Amino acid sequence: MATAIRGRAINAVQVGRLGLIHEEKKGKPKPGSSTLPAFCGRHGNESSPPSPTTPPARAASLSGMLSRGRCFPAASRIRPLVRAFCDAPPSLQDAASGVPSSQDHTEKVDDVKARPNELDIAIVGGGMVGLAVASNMPLTKHLRVGIIDSNPALKSRNYLKKDVVPDSRVSTITPATISFFRDIGAWDHVQQQRHAFFGKMQVWDYTGLGYTRYSARDVGKEYLGCVVENKVLCNSLLLRLQEENGDIEKMIYPTRLISLALPSKSRQAPTSEAISSGYPPEELNHSNLVKLELSDGQTLYSKLVVGADGSKSNVRQTAGIKTTGWNYPQSAIICTVEHITENDCAWQRFLPSGPIALLPIGDNYSNIVWTMSPEESLRHKSMSPEDFVKSVNNALDFGYGPHPHSGSLDYYMEKLFSDIGGTAASTKECFEIPPKAIGVVSERMAFPLSLKHSHDYVSKRLALVGDAAHTVHPLAGQGVNLGFGDAAALAKVIADGVSVGADFGDISLLKRYENDRKAANVAMAALLDGFQKMYSVDFGPLNVLRAAAFHGAQYISPLKKNIISYAMGDAKWPLFWIFPEKATQPAAPPPFSSLADDSEKTRTAPCASARGREFGRGGEEKGKGMSSSTSSSASPVPPEDDVCSVCHDRFRIPCQANCSHWFCGECIIRVWNHGPAVQPCKCPICRRLINLLVPANVSIDNDDDPQIQHVLGEVQHYNRIFGGTPRSLTQRLQDLPFFIRRLFRELLDPQRTLPLVFRARMIMMVALSAIYVLSPVDILPESVLGLFGFFDDFLVLLIVFLHLAAVYRSLLLYRHGGH
Repeated sequence: MATAIRGRAINAVQVGRLGLIHEEKKGKPKPGSSTLPAFCGRHGNESSPPSPTTPPARAASLSGMLSRGRCFPAASRIRPLVRAFCDAPPSLQDAASGVPSSQDHTEKVDDVKARPNELDIAIVGGGMVGLAVASNMPLTKHLRVGIIDSNPALKSRNYLKKDVVPDSRVSTITPATISFFRDIGAWDHVQQQRHAFFGKMQVWDYTGLGYTRYSARDVGKEYLGCVVENKVLCNSLLLRLQEENGDIEKMIYPTRLISLALPSKSRQAPTSEAISSGYPPEELNHSNLVKLELSDGQTLYSKLVVGADGSKSNVRQTAGIKTTGWNYPQSAIICTVEHITENDCAWQRFLPSGPIALLPIGDNYSNIVWTMSPEESLRHKSMSPEDFVKSVNNALDFGYGPHPHSGSLDYYMEKLFSDIGGTAASTKECFEIPPKAIGVVSERMAFPLSLKHSHDYVSKRLALVGDAAHTVHPLAGQGVNLGFGDAAALAKVIADGVSVGADFGDISLLKRYENDRKAANVAMAALLDGFQKMYSVDFGPLNVLRAAAFHGAQYISPLKKNIISYAMGDAKWPLFWIFPEKATQPAAPPPFSSLADDSEKTRTAPCASARGREFGRGGEEKGKGMSSSTSSSASPVPPEDDVCSVCHDRFRIPCQANCSHWFCGECIIRVWNHGPAVQPCKCPICRRLINLLVPANVSIDNDDDPQIQHVLGEVQHYNRIFGGTPRSLTQRLQDLPFFIRRLFRELLDPQRTLPLVFRARMIMMVALSAIYVLSPVDILPESVLGLFGFFDDFLVLLIVFLHLAAVYRSLLLYRHGGH
């Protein structure tokens, strides 16, 4: 008998499969369903039950016939398997475990009426992130999604007018978030409402020691970000939901969540013996679902609950998910101010109490985000509009300290790092004064600041997104962008699970979302917390360190580009390193390579005999030389717009002297041959003694040419004679920028490797100097001597750099002098 039952069960399953394949081959899906056959139950497809002639009905009849036999428990185990082929999505795991599939409440499947209080996904919180999760659901038409939020703004269905005063609550969204909105089809609605792009940003410190300017041109983009009102983002997502689903009133539950009960071991699916003894079918359907009780008396059941209800998440607290964090001794005031002219730049100044940001919002309006102590926030919130405007202008101008000015240090910083990864467009931009505010045009709002991070993002049939999972400091405007990243990652995991028929509420599947987002969110939270702590202390050494950070971000172009890429969302991790970016455009030929032609050969320039043979014999060799020179952006090459100061022509076999100037190898050897043979020659430009010549890598790579071999041999001979001569401290200080710059270039060159001994000495020296500079123990204490206390730290750093330069000079002498 058992064998016969198993055979009949297999036949019933095969009937369901054949019917599914048969209907798909027909190509006659029901209206509103583009992928599944007409007999499958589906939310939003209101139709009569399937006719008895359809394969699923025959499977159901077979199941009923078996249940009336003598082996009722065995037949009851077959019924869920038969029903699985008539549900959508086709998940055997859900059906076998008692989880109901998404069905419309007007349909019947196997004579069981789907209930209107059953959801596939219940989103608690109808804010920007919650709506983004709903809008980004690729199978929203085929899943029953509910949004639980009592906010009356969810009833908005029209574009917001642009001629009204902007709201105080705005968000700075990154290009990555804009791409996300484009992907889900909501960006078109944002463009119909107020928004403001900005392509420039200026950040500076109240001490006046430094500033940094960023530009979208630094990374080849059109804009750095876009400032949009929060209500515009919500409205655009609602309009997109309406386009996708028609009437979305059935999706929105205008109420509040009172309690939430997650599935537990005591609520697991009943056994077949319990079913045979008359177990209520409602318990069978709801045993493995999340139970949600709402304030209006409704009770909902859902396969998955998404907590998007903010930093004080009721979902997170009910689920018992612990958090780590603290409250900052700061509050933020937000409002909208008006200018005389339009503002197209984002401004941020770090003050002793916290940063103040001025963000363009369109027309002549800007948004203020000002961080200060709670007591100061109450005072600024209650002061008159005129006094508040004066306070804002003072904080963005001369208040608390002077404007930054460029000095000799900036010149040397720019010269030191000009050859590393190219110069960014904003490096040479001067400090600008922000536009003056002439009035406050919106309500001033204040809210406390905190950092909070959930230990877990997911639990069984539950996931947290946005501020419910993590809350960060608003100084970089990254909070909502992290939330939109969560929404995109969670929707992708759900879509992947549905596409393969998996249970998308299973914790093993939801862990993929947590693993994708948790590390990146922690990195951003830690970085912003570090900035907050570093800029909230007015202490001499920290002020100098902040000034060095501003100078580094301003003049180290690869570092600046990496900062911009991370802030824009293009880079997932804050790897603020100074590796040069790969070229995205074909590299131009080196300016010092020229084609050999008869007219060039007849010229009588000082080095005319070498013309046309700079990098080898003929065009093929020159091509090899160019590929070698452009293979690594860190390889030292002469400036594109420069010429040899001896022959006043383009460089041939270029060599760089220890004074940083470039010459043709043959030209500088000729200069030495015309003087005393026992004395090094002087640079024709700066008149400094040349005691080391370093050929360009492109010349070394083509040393098979006899002419190049001869010139390189002469250079090695020169270095052997004068490379080891004693040098005064003045000469060492003058040569320091040259050696440190070349050392940085070589560290960034992936095709060159420094000797292990040299790397070990360099790491040891840098580590020891950093320990001394950062330790509280000093020979000259700053607490007693003030600024003079930094003299010993400066001497330690200078000695370290001089030592590194001396060791690296020995390495260059070994390479190019035979020592």
